[in-house]
Amino acid sequence: MRHQPFGLTGLNMPLVTLGSMRFMQAWQDQDFSEINSESQNKVAATLEHALDLGINHFETARGYGTSEMQMGKVLPRFDRGRYILQSKVAPTKDNQEFAQRAQTSFAYLGVDYIDLFSLHGLNNETLAAQALQKGGALDQALTLQKQGRIGHIGFTSHAPPPLILKLI
Repeated sequence: MRHQPFGLTGLNMPLVTLGSMRFMQAWQDQDFSEINSESQNKVAATLEHALDLGINHFETARGYGTSEMQMGKVLPRFDRGRYILQSKVAPTKDNQEFAQRAQTSFAYLGVDYIDLFSLHGLNNETLAAQALQKGGALDQALTLQKQGRIGHIGFTSHAPPPLILKLI
């Protein structure tokens, strides 16, 4: 059964979210068997404490090393209707590579639905062009959305304001 988009479940986007860039074990994308129990327990405790405090937006990214893998081992403990899940995937020159990275995110997270899916790090004209090219990251995300695999699409950027406004 697919998860209902958060707008339909009554969840609202919170003012405070839990970003996972820093609580994973390693920046390298390694096999989960190499994750130690201390690191995994830290991720589980962080997610549980966040929910206890009412923080229900969990944010991760394909580029955050073991973050998706580690979150994916903990998320089944929680009712899927209790949290909003966001992941991000950076655009690539090769559109099929981007599509594969997106599929890896679903697999590592152990979900068939991501509430918020962002094109990650559109920080310059080159990355923006890769995202917006025909068949590029945005088209791939729109396909996933039409398939009911993602809810909302966004982007992240540290670019100068003119590029951010262009992307909007």
